[in-house]
Amino acid sequence: IWLASIFMENCTVIDCRGDALFANVFVGRPFEIRSSIICDNNRCGLDWGALRYRFDEDSCVCGSLLDQDEDGIPDDCEDQDHSIASLVHAAIDAGDTEVQLPPGQFRLAAPLSLGVLQSPLTIKGDPDGGTELSGRGLVPIVLLSHNASGVTCRIANVDLVQGFGYAGGAVSSFFAFTELAIDNVTVKECSAEKGGGVFAYSSSFTFEEVVFQDCLANDGNALRIDQRSSSDSARIS
Repeated sequence: IWLASIFMENCTVIDCRGDALFANVFVGRPFEIRSSIICDNNRCGLDWGALRYRFDEDSCVCGSLLDQDEDGIPDDCEDQDHSIASLVHAAIDAGDTEVQLPPGQFRLAAPLSLGVLQSPLTIKGDPDGGTELSGRGLVPIVLLSHNASGVTCRIANVDLVQGFGYAGGAVSSFFAFTELAIDNVTVKECSAEKGGGVFAYSSSFTFEEVVFQDCLANDGNALRIDQRSSSDSARIS
């Protein structure tokens, strides 16, 4: 599906084939999803990170429509978390430069889609550890379309686990001008077609104290670097 600016409401997407569920020639265009279920039963992945997703609290991504308790919510979505996305999106909308995430384990209903950042943004987990963001084996955890020139997105002090996407299971940094810094982060059990842990396309990145563990991809189990990407420094284990 080639999309410009659009929203989806009261829809169910299921049984798709191909490289990804959604594609977009315009990087960072908003895609609002309301009262809808995206069922990625064939594990296509959402997209390459170009879309700026906003899922409302009645929407989620699942791997199956199975609903054993017949409450109208797929079992995959029963323990979904929207609070982290709401916190991050509120900070972006307000022009804040830092988001402090609380401690805890959060199973994301949808990816943290940051869109096109116009000002620096730091997403920090609990300084004492214990902030875990999970893609539930269904969604990538952080999607970054691109930044304004000279603007850096920093992710720190979090564990990113069980992310899944077409390009970048945990983090997808997509398109020109993107500057990405990741430090004191563990990327665990994430998978993708390209870049099981992180996918960087035409990006400048810095990794400090980043651990990749049990990540899988057809091309780059931990990291896939593409199209004129560069690294200022990297300490990876």
